[in-house]
Formats: sequence, structure tokens, C-alpha cells
Amino acid sequence: MTKSTSTFTIDRVGLTILLSTVAKFAGKVTPYNLADLVFEKDRLFANCFNGEAGIKAIVAASGAGKDAQKVTFGVNVDLLSQIVGTMTGDIKMSAQDDKVLVKSGKASSSLGAVLTASLPAIETGNMTPIAAISGEALLTVLNALQFAASDNAHPMLNSILLEFDQVKGQIHGYAADGFAAAHTMAKANEVKESCSVLLSNGSRFVSGLTSLIAKEDQVQIMASPDKGRVTFGIKAATARKAMIVTTPTMENGFPLDAVKNLLAKKTDNATATLDPKAIAICVKQVEIMGKTGHLFTKVGEIHIESVPTDGNEAGIIRNVLETQNLVGEFDLMLNVSYVGKIAAVAGEGVVNFACSGPAQPVFFTAASFEAVLMPILTTPKKAAEEPVQVAAAEVSATK
Repeated sequence: MTKSTSTFTIDRVGLTILLSTVAKFAGKVTPYNLADLVFEKDRLFANCFNGEAGIKAIVAASGAGKDAQKVTFGVNVDLLSQIVGTMTGDIKMSAQDDKVLVKSGKASSSLGAVLTASLPAIETGNMTPIAAISGEALLTVLNALQFAASDNAHPMLNSILLEFDQVKGQIHGYAADGFAAAHTMAKANEVKESCSVLLSNGSRFVSGLTSLIAKEDQVQIMASPDKGRVTFGIKAATARKAMIVTTPTMENGFPLDAVKNLLAKKTDNATATLDPKAIAICVKQVEIMGKTGHLFTKVGEIHIESVPTDGNEAGIIRNVLETQNLVGEFDLMLNVSYVGKIAAVAGEGVVNFACSGPAQPVFFTAASFEAVLMPILTTPKKAAEEPVQVAAAEVSATK
């Protein structure tokens, strides 16, 4: 006997956005490559879960009435997204036996489906609000992720630590990878509790989260009672967008005290004010020859040049870094990739530079942002034909 459900109609553009949004948190294998679609009270809820992080998003649906029976089915989110992408008008969907029927105009498709919920529900019933913040401010905080480790050798460094300050009404972000560390800060609309959480699989999760947030959005951050899971509720001020994104946290092994102590050691032996756009241009030029840059003062200017290293001695690129308020002298080596990240985070503002010597930490500060880089230590050449040998000093990973 054939069993079918009511037919629901969804705006194609809205459904396309919904599917592309939740697919960011889908997995590669069953059941994590499925999206649970729930039709209820003229709304379509879509859930995706990759085994750790998950998302629940909502779009309007019509055709069955507010009193219609709740309909739930799981379907391959990538395949459904591709099918909807080929259609041109409103999308009509219904479930029949073990298939979901998708129609638009004269076009129709059927797709294998599971006529029940196949993934954990993304709910906030047991969550306690921690803070409310604008999308723009949260994106500022999450910029710290650019300085997190890019591999999983040390999972606590492949993430971002969020620290909530109820007294000051601020949210802080901290990240470090052993050679650099960063701290971002933004004013929240409200902070209900002082606490800190280390996001699990932070690099992947935060990259997905930031792609969903617009500056004008409002975000409510919630956590389970044991702080084992954090949820971000995102609502747009005007657009049809509402979603819940959730991830587990890790036991806090992040070297927060070490990072704070290092940032507090900022010196002013040599200082300058830099233009982020000029930094970005110089970094791009130096990176043609490699990642190591030589920064030094000469006749009241900051010079930057690439450094020949073993395996890359094609030539040297030099430039003068536009600067203001230069005080003191310095001569040091840096990984210019980090400097480029600093320019990107600073945006339209200015970057303040400070250092005390070639083997000492180098500090960069901008609005709501500060970073510390360890210089690259060099050993003198023993003969003209021998390449420069480089090694990087490390940020302490102990509290």
C-alpha cells in the first residue's frame, strides 16, 4: 500500500539557501550526509549533523495548513540541493513510501528518503544563555582563528578559546599555534555569565560559522549546564534567516595564561604605525620568494626584503614599508604569512608595531586586536656559498 504525505510548497531561492547553509555541517557518509527535513506549521526545518557539530535552519513552507500533521524525512542533502538547483519555479515536495518527490513546473524528480528522523535533534531546551552579540562584533572576535594551528597535532591549538567577561560586557577570542598568538575582543550586547569555552574542531567549525553570519545579524550564544556544548542562535534583522549552530567543546587545555603573559610583555623600544594596505602589498611581494622576510630600519624607514633560503635562491625582492611615527631601530626576521594575516584582520584601521630586539617577541596591535609573533632566529653564514639557516623561536605552550 502506497503511503504519501501532504504536498508542501517552498520558494526555490529560500530552499536553495537553506540547503546550501545546512550542507556546510553535513558529513560524507550515511547518516551524516543526510538532512532531516521537518515540515510543521507552515515551516520547513532542516537539520544537518556531522558527528560533532550540527545546524538547524528554518524557511517558510505553505500548502498543508498550520494544523497539518508534522512530516519528517531524511534525504541526501547534496543530491537534493543539486536537483533544486536545476529547477526554476517554486518547489513542491511530498514524501511517498521511501521516496521524496520534488516538482517544479513540468520538471519532477524522486529521491530515496528515510521517513523518520535519522539525526540527533538540534534543540536549545537545556541550554542556558551566556551572551548576546551583534554579527559584526562576533566576527571580530572569531578573527583570532587565523592564528590557530592548521593541523591536529595539538587539538587545543587547532581551535579558538572564547572568554566571556560579564563585568566588562566583553567577549574575547584567543588562538595560538606555537609561533604566534592572537587576542581579539568585542563589546557584547549582554553577557550573562563569566566563563570560557574551547570549541571542539574549532578551525572547521568556526570557518563554517563565520560563513553564515552577516554583520547586521544578532547572535545569542548558549551553553549546556556543564559547558560541554555551545550553541549559536543566528537571526537576521530583516532577511528571512534563522538558524541554530551547535558544537561540542574540549576540555580546556589551551595555554591561556601563557598567551596572556606574553601579550602583556609588549615593549616600546622600537615602535611604528603601519598601513595595513601597505603591509599586504609588501607581504605579497616577499611571498613570491618565500615565507621569510627581513625587516630592518634604515635612514628613518622600514625596509622589507625576502631572504634566500635553502632551496629558494632565485633572487631577492625588496621594498620600503610605508610607516609613520617610527621610533628606534630594529633588524629582525619574521614569517611574513603571519604579518599578512595581521593586515587582513586590521582592515581599514592602522597597525601599531613594537619590538625590543632581533630575538624578542614582536607585537602588532590594531582596534580590538593584538598579536605577538616570535622572530626567526638566524645563524651566520660560515662561507659565502652556504645558505642562511633559519629556525623559529616558539611560544611557550605551558601555563
